[in-house]
Amino acid sequence: MQVASVDELVADLYHNLEDAALTACELNLRNLGTMVEMWAVDHNGRYPAALSEMKPKYFSAVPTCPAAGGDSYSRGYSVFINPNAFVIFCAGHHHPQLQANFPRYDSKNGLQRD
Repeated sequence: MQVASVDELVADLYHNLEDAALTACELNLRNLGTMVEMWAVDHNGRYPAALSEMKPKYFSAVPTCPAAGGDSYSRGYSVFINPNAFVIFCAGHHHPQLQANFPRYDSKNGLQRD
């Protein structure tokens, strides 16, 4: 039986925390995407110009990305008129396993990691 070194244990813990933060961020994006779609159903197919328009009916506060330590989604939200679409992403480079401004969720493709 081989015993792991402290460095190996710390590295494993760090990677597990990164993975957990990414999973939570992706869950936030899916939930925000669902709320934006619900807003559109209630507003004749129109998406909100900003996530803050959906407060307080759809949520009390924009969720926080655990890796960013704050709201990284409001800056990453955009609406397009023709075609009617939206995108939400975790603005910045908070997830080292992904490129900057990912993960993202858009109305056409759903959740994306790259």
